[in-house]
Amino acid sequence: MKRALFVSVVLLIPIILIVVLLAIQYGQPQAWQVELDKYKVYKAASISSSLTTKRIDRATRPWHFSGVMSEAAFGENPYFGTDYGYDGQRNENGSKPIPFPPEAVWCALLVAEPQPFETGGREPGYIVVFIAEHHDLYNAALVVHESANDHISLPESLSLVGCKNVLEEIQFSQASWWT
Repeated sequence: MKRALFVSVVLLIPIILIVVLLAIQYGQPQAWQVELDKYKVYKAASISSSLTTKRIDRATRPWHFSGVMSEAAFGENPYFGTDYGYDGQRNENGSKPIPFPPEAVWCALLVAEPQPFETGGREPGYIVVFIAEHHDLYNAALVVHESANDHISLPESLSLVGCKNVLEEIQFSQASWWT
């Protein structure tokens, strides 16, 4: 009897510990979400609109993401040079070029709602960004890439990297597109 009780307590303690650790981790935002939020605050201020996230999808084929798909890169990491930091200035902290392909990519469809005080009945605009986790031999950083429509079409880019849900959302949307 004592032995069965001892064994059950010994087995129950690690299970309780795992559940507690998972609960703590579940409440914390992921690093890519924090980077996306920083971008949204910066971009909303620069376009005088509020930005909301309509759809996020993790890419199933991140190795297909290339620099051609990025119009501009945003980030404040000390390793890789990006086009802009979140203060609007060129990020010259990073001395290394961004390594491609990234290890992971998230595609986000953002909606820019016009401010209520604006006149002219402007339609909501959409922005597609890629949040990419870039690695070299010693460093890793998250970079937000605005989608480029001039080299490869946006649906083709989303299809290549495997962001099916965002692709479906933009194909059925009738709103104006801008990036």
